[in-house]
Amino acid sequence: MTALAVSMNVAAQQGKRQVIKTTTQPKQRTTQTVTRSEPQTIVTYKTMPAGWSSLYLQWNPSTFVPKKGDDLSFTGLTVGYSKAVGISETTPLFIEFGAALQYSFKSESGRDWEEKFRMFSVKVPVNLVYDWQLPNSSVSIRPFAGLTLRGNISGKEIEEDDEYKSEYDLFDKKDMDGEPFKRLQIGWQIGANVAFNNKFYLGLSYGSDFSEICKNVKISTTSITVGMYID
Repeated sequence: MTALAVSMNVAAQQGKRQVIKTTTQPKQRTTQTVTRSEPQTIVTYKTMPAGWSSLYLQWNPSTFVPKKGDDLSFTGLTVGYSKAVGISETTPLFIEFGAALQYSFKSESGRDWEEKFRMFSVKVPVNLVYDWQLPNSSVSIRPFAGLTLRGNISGKEIEEDDEYKSEYDLFDKKDMDGEPFKRLQIGWQIGANVAFNNKFYLGLSYGSDFSEICKNVKISTTSITVGMYID
């Protein structure tokens, strides 16, 4: 073989090796592109948000609101339990429900007389709650709105002076001159709770009755809440 033929053969072999190197490079770039795209699938994955359970104590400044005449204020104290359950995978929305026991009372007195009002009720509130987590903070603001079913268990009005004492059953037709209190009522409420570190919270709400507690009388209530999360 001549020197020229040898040189051409070597050059051809080198050219083949260069082509092989060139064709392998795009495969490496394609592999890198697939690897970079994998985390995008993980980021877009959604899960149902966790809820919470809590115990709470409320102070309930309330008012009997008649259609005619003056309002009559009284005070309530409530202890209750609530449970919230997530209902959306994309929005921090929750349904919160629970049960509570309320004690309502009022006293008025003069020089030689005193009048007392006492009532026990069971409440079942159901609220739609939005959980707004403040950025870079352990504080959440949770506005809510909902309905409450109230069952009035017992109630009395007591009148006494220096000579006598009388008790009237608020749910007895005879004692109340044919217009007794009703056992079941439904009402609405709107408010917000502020949660701190998901350990305890403070809340403020206002609500009123759809149905009357007695003829031409409804109850409106402001609630100030202190609560603690138990899970």
